Amino acid sequence: KVKGATLIGNEVNTDMYNLGYVGRFYGTPMVEVKNRHKQGTDEFILDDKTLYVIASDEKPIKFVTEGDAIIQEKTYTNNADLTQEYVYIENYGCALAFSQKLGVYKLS
Repeated sequence: KVKGATLIGNEVNTDMYNLGYVGRFYGTPMVEVKNRHKQGTDEFILDDKTLYVIASDEKPIKFVTEGDAIIQEKTYTNNADLTQEYVYIENYGCALAFSQKLGVYKLS
């Protein structure tokens, strides 16, 4: 439904075959965001007819690890082959973070 993202050329046809949508709009990459249901409902979180535009080279998905990892030895296991078991604990998170405003385009 995006005007200008028409099916012309081999690369566009390859995008449609591999991705299911046109991968570029006038040279600008387009990325599909998987839609999810609101918790406890059948209603989707994102509207099907809305495009969200990030007008920079910013990478909005941030992944962080916090603090040091913890490794604990399990002393209560008696393995027949005398191997030892460990528990590895690490705190991490993933979120969207934008430093600039986000553009929204509604399709009709």
